[in-house]
Amino acid sequence: IANGTDSKVKSDNERFHIQNDLGDIIIKSSGNVGVGHTAPASDLHIIGASNDTVSQANANLNVEGQGGNGMVVGTRCALS
Repeated sequence: IANGTDSKVKSDNERFHIQNDLGDIIIKSSGNVGVGHTAPASDLHIIGASNDTVSQANANLNVEGQGGNGMVVGTRCALS
């Protein structure tokens, strides 16, 4: 566990919980995993910052194969 990170089970419906200044990683007793979210509603629930453009550097999820092919998922800011 990284310095300054608190890892503990906070309630009966949690199997694992890391909480620090950067956010939360949680595994609920249901098996749902939350990254940046303490109440995951699906198998993997990721909350991240919105950006004007989505790239590998600011993606909420980056899946990459050995050849560099993959997928980048992010959230765009609302256009004003």
